[in-house]
Amino acid sequence: MIISFRSECLADAVLVLAALDCTQCERISIYPDRVFPDVEVEVQGALVLKDFQLAMAQVEDGHVMLETVAQAPRAQNSMCRLI
Repeated sequence: MIISFRSECLADAVLVLAALDCTQCERISIYPDRVFPDVEVEVQGALVLKDFQLAMAQVEDGHVMLETVAQAPRAQNSMCRLI
């Protein structure tokens, strides 16, 4: 399974990844924005979307991650926030 999301900063993405059982991760890719501190993250492995959502809900200001997380490769995820 591939999960992708956008984060307002690298630190928030790292908090989510640290909260997950990343022994189940085959690959983690982080793509920084060229202008803003935002990063796009793609994780491949035996993890489920609900685990990401639960971890993101624990991060202060984790709303951007929650609104952009998808069970899809980065190239298929618009990373647009649902407002």
